[in-house]
Amino acid sequence: MAARWALAGDEYDEHEFAPTGSDERQYGTPGFRIPTGTIAKDKYYEYDAYHTSKDDLSFVSSEALLKTFDRYARAINLLETDRVYERVDPHCEFKLDRHDLHPTTGGQKKQPGHLKGEDHESFEYRLDDGEAASGDVFDAINWLMFGCDGETTLFQLANRSGMNPRTLHRAACELVDAGLLEESA
Repeated sequence: MAARWALAGDEYDEHEFAPTGSDERQYGTPGFRIPTGTIAKDKYYEYDAYHTSKDDLSFVSSEALLKTFDRYARAINLLETDRVYERVDPHCEFKLDRHDLHPTTGGQKKQPGHLKGEDHESFEYRLDDGEAASGDVFDAINWLMFGCDGETTLFQLANRSGMNPRTLHRAACELVDAGLLEESA
């Protein structure tokens, strides 16, 4: 599941676990049961030189190593965002304007007064770095208000809402900073 978000924009294939698969299958044995994935240019057994003397360093380039490193780093960073949060006050909606997390203009968030740009899909929203974020961040706050029960992970909430977990995480950080959410242990 994380791969879809970590590798957004890249073409890739997903394969189900097979006990005859790559070396990572060892982590899935009964004594470990560690869910493990692989990022590879070619799938084991579909790569003719797999585990043969023909598999040598002539296939390796610094560009490919950097690209692979980048993909792993993105996946790890994404996995680090999968947290469980709980609302400080579980009753009703947050009063977001008190925390500078809601537009000061009245009306619905999709009304032209709240939008910027011609596509009317961006919502001006304050982030810690001063960057304006999309309306998705405001939608993420709404999902977090109703989903942060101390048991639901951000990945579960992302699957339910269809939102990117990075957006949910960024909004959760805003709500933690505002004292409205806290990370569950």
